[in-house]
This record gives sequence, C-alpha cells and structure tokens, in this order.
Amino acid sequence: TIVGYHFFRFPAGNLGVDLFFVISGFLIGGLLIKEFEKDHTINFPLFFFRRVLKICPSYYAYLIFVNILAYLLLFFKGKDRLIPRGDNLSYLFFYKNYIKNTGSWNYDHLWSICVEMHFYIVLPLMIILTGLITKQIKYLFIPVLLLIITGITFKFYTDYNTQFFYYLTHCRIDGLAWGVLLAWITEYKKEQLKKYKRYCFTIIGILIFIVLILVRINFESSVIAPAWVYSLAPFSFFLMILGLLEYNLGQLLFCRIVAKYSYNWYLWHTFILGIIIRKTGLNLAGFVIY
Repeated sequence: TIVGYHFFRFPAGNLGVDLFFVISGFLIGGLLIKEFEKDHTINFPLFFFRRVLKICPSYYAYLIFVNILAYLLLFFKGKDRLIPRGDNLSYLFFYKNYIKNTGSWNYDHLWSICVEMHFYIVLPLMIILTGLITKQIKYLFIPVLLLIITGITFKFYTDYNTQFFYYLTHCRIDGLAWGVLLAWITEYKKEQLKKYKRYCFTIIGILIFIVLILVRINFESSVIAPAWVYSLAPFSFFLMILGLLEYNLGQLLFCRIVAKYSYNWYLWHTFILGIIIRKTGLNLAGFVIY
C-alpha cells in the first residue's frame, strides 16, 4: 500500500505503515516474550546486535548508493537529492524523524526505520523491567497498554497544522505496542481465544478500516481527523491479524516472498519512483513498470 500510495496517492494508502508497525511489534514482541519465558531475562546486547545486523546493512547501503548517484548527477537534475550535510548524523544514528525535513524526498520514508530502532531499545528494556518488578512476564500487558495510551495521547497534543506527529516515535509507538499486545494474547490467552469465532475480529477490523478511509477522504483538512485515523488504524490491523492467526498464511508462496523482500522494496521504492516518473510520468504504464 505504501509503494502504491507514493505513486498514485490513493486514499489512506499511507496507513500501510501502521500495518507494518503492528506486524513488527507482534513478531519482535513474540520473540522477546519467548526468550524471557525460557531464560527469565533478555540478553539485550545480543538482541540489539541482531536487529542492527538485520536493519543496518541495507539501510546504510541505500543511503550511500543514492547519495553517490546524486553527487555524480547520473539520474538527477542537480545535487538537491543529496542528504544535507547537517542531517548526516540524524540519518546515521536514527533520529531523523525528530528533525523537520530539510532534505530530499528520497529519504523521507526512512522516518519509520527510526521509529523501529527506537522500539528495539524500548521493548526489551520494558520487558526486563516488568520481569524485575513482577517476576512474571504475563503482566507485560500493563505497560503495553500504557504505551498504547501514551502514543494516542501524544497524537492529540502535538501540532496538527504541520502533522509532524506522523513521524515522531512517541506518537507512533502505539502501533508497535498493539503488535506486542497481540503477541501477549497469543502466548497467554490461547484457550480463551478458542471460545470465539476469530474471523469476526477480522471482519470488525476491516469495517473499522473502511470507516477510517471514508473519514480520511472527507475530513482531509480537519485537525482532528488525522489523530483519530492514526490512532484507530493500528487497532483495526490488530483485530484483522488476531482473526487471521489461526490460518497458516506462511505456507503461501506470495506471503513468503513479500516477507523476505518487503524491507528492501520499501527502502528503494522512492528512488525507483523518481527515475520512472522522469521517464514516463504518473500514468498506468509507469505504474506497471514501477
């Protein structure tokens, strides 16, 4: 949805980021919960090192390659596609989402990677602290719920006029927290889930998402609608995934391909988009090539 949104700007396509956050929270939360249950602690340095190995090689390769091409003017009409010199550290150390954009559109989407990296610090430390206080990780749902409330609250107390809240970790952390809550439910509430027709959760989630799209279309200029939309979107994805977990979608070849390559597709899509638009324009032929 994000890749398509950046080409045709179809309504609410950018909410795909919230789906990404929920899935990420679910996967990472599940791994850490299982590790704590097994070892009664989290090896934070090892966990973070593994996430760095997963994220950083492709991330830095993208930054270096696109900047070199911009400098050599192979594809761009000027050096405006370079990362501004004053922004280098913010990209290098993943805090660009807290600095208002001064660079090229080729790098705007990297704000979500910054949010992810911050999450990789917050979640394991939160689990470790919960274990120290309660001695049982099953109480993790309490700080996770507080994290959800925190993210939603910050959305409504941040500058709507610039919609800068869209990029800030403390305003988007609720999406990742919904994913962690999903991991907690599947770990500790398996028997209770069997009492429900889980596809109903998916149906409710889809209906909420449809309403959000309609709100986004009809209240584009409203200062209230964005905060509500970005607060309810991850909840709708939480419900959708909760209803689908009983189906082993990982057996589908398409799902496995998307899971394997989606991160690098996401990294490179704005760069590829810039080249295609210059060659074909914003039309169906360009979209097919894209």
